[in-house]
Amino acid sequence: MMAGRFMLAMVAILGIIVCMGAFAYPVNVAQVEPQVIWSGNVTLTLDPINIPVGNTTMNVNGTSVLAALWRASQIGEFNITVENTSWGLYVSSIAEIFPENWSCGWTYEVNGQMPVVGVALYFLQTNDSVVFQYGCYNTTTWALERLLYIIKINVSVATGDLDSNGKVDFNDLIATLNLILTGKYRAVADMNADGCIDFNDLIAVLNRILTS
Repeated sequence: MMAGRFMLAMVAILGIIVCMGAFAYPVNVAQVEPQVIWSGNVTLTLDPINIPVGNTTMNVNGTSVLAALWRASQIGEFNITVENTSWGLYVSSIAEIFPENWSCGWTYEVNGQMPVVGVALYFLQTNDSVVFQYGCYNTTTWALERLLYIIKINVSVATGDLDSNGKVDFNDLIATLNLILTGKYRAVADMNADGCIDFNDLIAVLNRILTS
């Protein structure tokens, strides 16, 4: 209920901001340096992934902001809690940090802007930067008064398009094989996001070629 009230309030204020033609929220942050829970790089795949939501799991787009947070949580070894609400999937806690009250909670930004869609509906590209932040807001002005925790995620998407020509072809297959033989790593070829380039990635690139 607390998370739902916070989300309702944020949706309302964001609706007003968007109507005014702006994409930033009012900020009046107390001069306290927020604690960085985790900061690092994640590799996303084009394939959907299953994420725990309540007592079940849900299939989400592999390039979504939620997928990025999920992969970051696996690398950083912190927990996340995701709720299925009437507004969509909502992150109610990260690293066991839950809202203090209905005016506090987790929000996210991509490349310095706050999207007006949920975490499962914003899709990322290579070099995007995602910041999750926990703060408390003034309930009259909705200015951010206290920014307490942040998570910074740098994104790469494994498309298999190693030569960046907009398609996955035989040249990308050869380039992936070369990475395997030389022991080098490129996130764009890490098709299963396991941190290494191997024959599973080669097969995945081949499948992209055959199905494109």
